[in-house]
Amino acid sequence: MRPYDELPRTVRAGEVLYRAGIGLAGQGLRLFVADLLEEAELRADVSDEELVEWAVSGVEGGPVPLVAIEPELRNARLDEPVSSVSDAAASALTSLALRLVREHRARLKGG
Repeated sequence: MRPYDELPRTVRAGEVLYRAGIGLAGQGLRLFVADLLEEAELRADVSDEELVEWAVSGVEGGPVPLVAIEPELRNARLDEPVSSVSDAAASALTSLALRLVREHRARLKGG
């Protein structure tokens, strides 16, 4: 078996998502997470919140199409009330992304 660092980016992203409770993530979400984790490693000087904001705002077509095809995100409980579907999708994706970035960075630090 190959070391974790040598696995393709989307396979590693799928494993991270699986550990986060999303077992059958689609290709779009795996690519989003792969890019997010790569940027988390490359941009250590950027806060978790800024990194996630950048990543969510960079989703092609916005977060709605991505969230719509991912049952775990589509059915996510939101922390705050929202006024639109777009806000709900952005909130669900942001919440997941923040959790993943924080866990990933803690893991890189050995924590």
